[in-house]
Amino acid sequence: MQIILSDHFIIQPLTIMNIKTTEFSLLWLMPGITFLAIASLVAYQIGTDFNNHWIVESVAFFVVFVLLQTLYGLLQTMLSEIFFSKANHLSIPVDNITSNVTLATNSTVSTCLDKSTLIQNEKRKKAESDKQRRTQILVEYTNVVLSNHMNKNHLETILKNVELFTTSPEVDFTSAETDGSLGTADLRHFAWNIGKRLGYDRMTQAKFIKQCFPKEFMNCELLTIIRNLSDEVTSIIKTDKPDKGSYDFHWETIGLINPLDITSKNLLKEAV
Repeated sequence: MQIILSDHFIIQPLTIMNIKTTEFSLLWLMPGITFLAIASLVAYQIGTDFNNHWIVESVAFFVVFVLLQTLYGLLQTMLSEIFFSKANHLSIPVDNITSNVTLATNSTVSTCLDKSTLIQNEKRKKAESDKQRRTQILVEYTNVVLSNHMNKNHLETILKNVELFTTSPEVDFTSAETDGSLGTADLRHFAWNIGKRLGYDRMTQAKFIKQCFPKEFMNCELLTIIRNLSDEVTSIIKTDKPDKGSYDFHWETIGLINPLDITSKNLLKEAV
């Protein structure tokens, strides 16, 4: 049989017996021997006064020994009570320490998670707001450059196509027609100006404009459109390369009026 005191210590019964024997010897046996010696000495001294009568010596020995043992027992009790009361007063419950540490750890982790969630939410909100601003600017640009070159129904179709193009460039777009006043160079430049600000490659730009205006590009191969998206030929709609990190148009440079004075910076201020 084994008695387990902790995860790391195992004490055999024999060891426990040895500990108890040692404790008994230190606390009672050795003092008891001393008390016997003292009681014997006192009994001998008293017995001398009574001609060493054995009854007197026996009574004296018994009384002195019992008195010493009683006093020693009372002293042990008093010291034990004082020691354990101080120990209990100064000790900190392990459960309380563990609980406090756990609460502090949970609080720290919860705070970190809350901050991380807040940062992620702010990033998502900023990205969504930025996407909406860019879409608005591109739709406004489309309305400005094409409104005088197609009827209302076709213009509405193109505006919806551009809005869809900002988020889903691979879908099939609804076809429309111009009034014939724009050439393929104008429409290529228009597609490049839009696609460049969206970060799309030339293939995506070419597919978009060919689907939107199939009649105008019926005699143009896709590769031809790709090669000439940003050419420098004379046209009504001019190419406008965006500044790095921006999707605003250089309205005055391309000979247009900024509709409602909308820019990404203005929209950013409104959003804040």
